[in-house]
Amino acid sequence: MGHGVTSTKSKFMVPSFDRFEFLVQGCLTMPRIFLGLACGLLLVLLGAAGVGLMASAEHPDLHIILAVFALLLACLIQVIVFTYLTVTGKVVTQVLHLAHADLTPMKTVKSIKREATHLVGLMILGTVPVVAAGAHTWRTHESQDLHLMLALVSLACHGFVLFREFSLVTRNTRLVNSVIQQHGVANVGSKSRRPKFLVRAGVAGDEALSGNR
Repeated sequence: MGHGVTSTKSKFMVPSFDRFEFLVQGCLTMPRIFLGLACGLLLVLLGAAGVGLMASAEHPDLHIILAVFALLLACLIQVIVFTYLTVTGKVVTQVLHLAHADLTPMKTVKSIKREATHLVGLMILGTVPVVAAGAHTWRTHESQDLHLMLALVSLACHGFVLFREFSLVTRNTRLVNSVIQQHGVANVGSKSRRPKFLVRAGVAGDEALSGNR
């Protein structure tokens, strides 16, 4: 109350300057981080497919290792994406409420997160059958035709999901940057009543945004 950071009229906690600046920087770099992880995942999946074609059914060790690593990497990417969308969604909500601005961007953030949720379901749908078919092939030493076909479908599914998620992350990044630029400093109350750390954070955010154009 003493510093104007919290009040009984608002349930939103304003982030500290350091955290706000960190979120701005992280928001700007997230598309590049996601692109690197997505390319790495696709390479591991291609490696697992290539090794699987060359390995015999009796000795699929490297193929299994690569497949498990790909599965864990895919899970990690989804956790990162959901964490990013959740945190940036809270930042957008706080900035808009502090600025008493139009809340339309919040609907966009929610729609992005909703589509990302659907994409996770699609990725799971493309992963479970190929894992089950691979386990069956390993146990019974039967033909790998079904496993290979499902692996190709899974690879195409992962490629589509990662492409769409990259598009969503990029769109979300642009939205967050736009909200911070428009409402992060200039429109959050009068300058005399605005929390000093928010002024500094907004300046830092503007500098970061201009430096990455």
